[in-house]
Amino acid sequence: MIQPMFSRGVMRRKTFVLFAVSVVAFFQFVSTTVCGAMSRTALVIGNGRYQTGPLKNPLNDARDMAAALERLGFAVTLVTDAGLRDMEKALETFGKSLKTAGGAGLFYYAGHGMQVDGVNYLIPMDASIEKDTDLKFEALHLERVLDELAAAGNALNFVLLDACRDNPFSRSTRSGSRGLSFVGQAPSGTFISYSTGANQTAKDGDGRNSPYTAALLRNIEVPGLTVEEVFKNVRAQLRRETGQVPWELSSLEGRFYFKAPEGARLYPDEKPGPSHSIFTSPVTGARFVLVKAGSFAMGSDPDEPGRSDDEVRHTVKISRPFYMQITEVTQGQWKTVMGSNPSYFRNGGPDGPVEQVSWTEAVQFVKKLNELEKTTRYSLPSEAQWEYAARGGTKTTFYTGACLSTDEANYNGTYNLTGCPEGGNRRTTLKTGGFLPNPFGLHDMHGNVQEWTADWKAAYPKAPVTDPDGPRSGSIRVARGGSWQDSARYCRSACRNGLDPATRSPNLGFRLVRLP
Repeated sequence: MIQPMFSRGVMRRKTFVLFAVSVVAFFQFVSTTVCGAMSRTALVIGNGRYQTGPLKNPLNDARDMAAALERLGFAVTLVTDAGLRDMEKALETFGKSLKTAGGAGLFYYAGHGMQVDGVNYLIPMDASIEKDTDLKFEALHLERVLDELAAAGNALNFVLLDACRDNPFSRSTRSGSRGLSFVGQAPSGTFISYSTGANQTAKDGDGRNSPYTAALLRNIEVPGLTVEEVFKNVRAQLRRETGQVPWELSSLEGRFYFKAPEGARLYPDEKPGPSHSIFTSPVTGARFVLVKAGSFAMGSDPDEPGRSDDEVRHTVKISRPFYMQITEVTQGQWKTVMGSNPSYFRNGGPDGPVEQVSWTEAVQFVKKLNELEKTTRYSLPSEAQWEYAARGGTKTTFYTGACLSTDEANYNGTYNLTGCPEGGNRRTTLKTGGFLPNPFGLHDMHGNVQEWTADWKAAYPKAPVTDPDGPRSGSIRVARGGSWQDSARYCRSACRNGLDPATRSPNLGFRLVRLP
């Protein structure tokens, strides 16, 4: 499940941590930058509410680590209490994001972990393990994580594993090994840190976090500490507080800072520039991810299933980066700014998307938010910004590929594209952020609610254009992305819907952009 969940587990937790930094291509730092600074992308998974061997701290550790990484400029996807398929899908999307964005990638896992014959596995919530060989089919192989990072071809990778040392399935498996095994081979430019030696039990502690993660959280945001210095501090604190001595191996070249000293670069070969890729609204708490400048093919190919004639393919250049809201504007965010909630569906609570909002009312929301924050940087996205962000660097019908599943978006799956499997029909909106994000870290760009854009609807140009913002006047405004009641055709990245600006509907909402 991707929604944050609070754990009620009471079993004492014993932890193991691996922290790996892999320099995949040392000299890529010059080219894999966003606004002159290295892009940072993270996947954080916390599993705690197991039926067998529930754990107390993984959700706290995952949430706290996700928050710290966001403050350090990572675009973070947080997944909690996940089954195997959820973990696999999150990892696949993470890999695609890294391949598109480049820069630094970070994978963090908190939960049960096991080794059998020196092979490491991360245990999902739905694992059913009766014998050692079941692990191959019921758990996530650590090598798959490393393979995904290698395939992304990005510049730098971190892997953090905070896994219980006890085997929760010891009564049904032959393996007596405790925790995970050391990585036997690692490429040049790798930093590995274990919370304790191989086959040793790390201490749980009585606080909110495991001792190792607590020490890491205390040091990772200290300005001016290199990776090596962060872990020297962690090792000293952990030994002093618990008697536990971490084990480390490093072949990392150069210096890397999680938080650079003022005026310094995060990596010696990195171009100077802003390091943060996440912005959080101080008024609404809405999070925005930085979308870098670039070019893309807007519209659809003539043979795309479900295509309309107004989707003429043309090249668009987005010359300036912008922040895109990670989710649709929620009912809670709307109420904070406007003082009321116009939505028909209330089952998602304050995290449900606001709907029954006209284009005019959405613009009023933007105006008031700008006033509250004393800025002019918020707006509705242009149609080009919306499609560029929705595609997330992909060229397929959906950012998920040629087909869209109802496991990937909230739409009427009984009407899928030709050749794609049918799915269900929920007949309601869902909480925002409940599905895996696209490669840019954006949720619900397909389905849930249609989203107003700033543009009047008009015919596309046939020649390449830069930063188009539509005609100056018109009769209908463009809405994008499809909704809970729409078929897959209307959820396509290229699909354009024209509506009267006064239209209100339970399937119609919006999200914002913000200038850096």
